[in-house]
Amino acid sequence: MSSVSLDCFGCPVDTASSSCLEKVNGYMDCVLGYGKNWGDGAKASEADPDSQMAFALSVDFQLCSYRFGDVVSSLSSKPSELLPSKDDVSVPSAREDQASLRARLYIEALRNWIPLGNPGGAAELYYQAVRIFPSDLFALKRAQLLYFVVGQPDRMLSVVESEDVRGIRSFHFDNKSPYFHGMRSFALEQNGRLDEALSAAETALAVKKDDLWAQHGLAHVTYFKGSLLEGLSRFVSFSDSWATGCSFMESHNWWHVAVFLLDMRRNRDALEVVRRKAWGIDKSNVQDQLGALGFLLKLEIRLRLEGEAGGEGRGPPPPLF
Repeated sequence: MSSVSLDCFGCPVDTASSSCLEKVNGYMDCVLGYGKNWGDGAKASEADPDSQMAFALSVDFQLCSYRFGDVVSSLSSKPSELLPSKDDVSVPSAREDQASLRARLYIEALRNWIPLGNPGGAAELYYQAVRIFPSDLFALKRAQLLYFVVGQPDRMLSVVESEDVRGIRSFHFDNKSPYFHGMRSFALEQNGRLDEALSAAETALAVKKDDLWAQHGLAHVTYFKGSLLEGLSRFVSFSDSWATGCSFMESHNWWHVAVFLLDMRRNRDALEVVRRKAWGIDKSNVQDQLGALGFLLKLEIRLRLEGEAGGEGRGPPPPLF
């Protein structure tokens, strides 16, 4: 099935199947919102096996499911294609060519990410997709994640702040996109621009209170500003929405609660939060388990530094459960 449709960002997708497009939109929203419907990534390709974008998202789903062997196998069926140079951000005139280019950038980014072991190169390809298709928040999300992975916070910020992507800024400011502002907040925080990061997080939450990533960004900012009691109280006020997300985001936000408590010298409370809320939500999810183990390492270091098993705490505790 050929032809071109527009996805939820107004970007071209090589399908005429309404079912495929619905699953494409569902998967992209799931990734940006840290939702639960990850299976839409596979279902899009089932609805239109000829769609290259649907194929790319099916591979993205395999990657997010830690099925790295399947990622390699799937991509081996697609020969590597010649792409424009990274400085070429011209938009093809034909809609079909636009959809093809976007999908090929995604596929080659995935090929760099896993089979070639080059996450930095993958980030650059997603960034190129953003510059060509300025409203493409999915490519923006992937570029930011990968720049974070390779330790390039300046590039995380470039994806949302540079002149190359002024189109994405104006589009999402005008349309009050919470996902954009949440990603911008995290990038600003990673670059030490805490006041601006706080403002961006508040903008995102004013549009969509249950944006889990924007809530997460707010936790980062208030923690590093040293506003522990105030930040913890505000962060916990969102906790009713955390179970609506995937296990990683739910457990990770509770992990941040525990880290707040740890810095308030409420070590036992922190450990109880991890035990009840962050450990074993999904025992198949390695991110959940690594987060909990990382907390235990923090706790051990804290106890060795303090030479005690607990602390007096700072201020009255906010309700946690």
